Amino acid sequence: MKSDIVNKIIELREEGFSYKHLSSKYGYSEELIKSWISKYKKQLNTYNKDHLEEKYQINSEFFEAIKPKSILDLYCGRNRFWADNYGSDCKVISNDALVDKEARPDYKMNIRADQLLQAYLLVDKHFDLIDIDPYGSPRDCIEAGIKLADKGLIVTFGDFKNCCKRFSSESKNLFQEFYGINLPKEKVTIDHMAEFVVKLSNYRFKVWGIISWKSCDRIYFIKED
Repeated sequence: MKSDIVNKIIELREEGFSYKHLSSKYGYSEELIKSWISKYKKQLNTYNKDHLEEKYQINSEFFEAIKPKSILDLYCGRNRFWADNYGSDCKVISNDALVDKEARPDYKMNIRADQLLQAYLLVDKHFDLIDIDPYGSPRDCIEAGIKLADKGLIVTFGDFKNCCKRFSSESKNLFQEFYGINLPKEKVTIDHMAEFVVKLSNYRFKVWGIISWKSCDRIYFIKED
């Protein structure tokens, strides 16, 4: 039932109805409605379309740097970069719980990314490359991703700039709560997030590259020799 409502809200928004009108009509907050629409656009590969070309270029360079034979692509959306571009070169498992099975029956797993990672941990199934690319926070997937990635790990911090923007007036420190970074919120940078992952991996990974956009940051980690 909820998916029907979300689809209707998206349809009305595309027809030009305001967030305020949709919030009043359906009883959901404007922020929640905006979140649904952003996730929908990400599935269609239209969210932040201006940075996709750069993202795909860096993905390709990273692929050449580590030459993986297996890839786990988490939160991949409808358009699967890794499977569509490198599926003939290596084994790729695509995952996104928000993508309908009927829309993409070729997806191997349509469950939550953190649940899938926990399932792989239980059987100790590793991948050369794991790409964690959520719309929001990657926190629930990072530790398992570190354990299961043998050559490279990519993490998109969709929550980093949102934490700076949305929670700047709140007393709680999301960076401390989510990532254990004991600094004032206004002093946290993406370099601190990168350092968090490196330390969590016991320095088995190092930063290969960082790209930043208006809404998120994406860090590429490579396994130390």
